[in-house]
Amino acid sequence: MDFEAFETDVWDNVNESLFTAQWGNLDDSDPDVETTDIVVTIGETWQGTLYGAESNAFGQRSVYTFETESAQKEWFHGVTMGR
Repeated sequence: MDFEAFETDVWDNVNESLFTAQWGNLDDSDPDVETTDIVVTIGETWQGTLYGAESNAFGQRSVYTFETESAQKEWFHGVTMGR
């Protein structure tokens, strides 16, 4: 797998709102919406690969792949729980 192309595909999905679930908000343009230090997203690429993505207020981004939906959901809940 070309991981660089995969990462590009993931971020394209996130930017086009083609994801399964997302938690957090880095956009501080609306004073009525609370911002967070991290945004966590899960989804599936058009090739069928399950992913998880994190981006933070410092501009750092990470992408993870999962073999099963349950592993993906466990990761999502683990990262977002208690926030």
